[in-house]
Amino acid sequence: LPGKPTAVDVRRLSDLVTANPRLIKMDIEGCEYEVLRDWMTSSWQCPYIAIEYNLEALDRMGVTGAQLRKLMADWGYEMFLLFSDGMLPLWVPEGVDVKCSRQNTDVLFCRSTDLVTLWPELSV
Repeated sequence: LPGKPTAVDVRRLSDLVTANPRLIKMDIEGCEYEVLRDWMTSSWQCPYIAIEYNLEALDRMGVTGAQLRKLMADWGYEMFLLFSDGMLPLWVPEGVDVKCSRQNTDVLFCRSTDLVTLWPELSV
């Protein structure tokens, strides 16, 4: 109910899966860093991680977009912008700061070698 506190159970992503997922999609209002940091230290692997990149929400959780990108880069993931019109994902080179013109932007974290298996139009 709007305006009413609601209790929800919180569970770790790594405790929910029973096999390595092929894709994880998250929209968790700035908590992506904490969840992904925990995920990266688990035994599970996932080649494609899509999130809603919301800089304001990350900031509310005390995290910057640069910190999130560094976490993912440390595990070998690159950042790609996703577009709702079906355009090919746009690679965002390390060091390029993404300034979202809207509150949030959908991004994909993966390795470029994995990306070409989804979009054969691309080459590495």
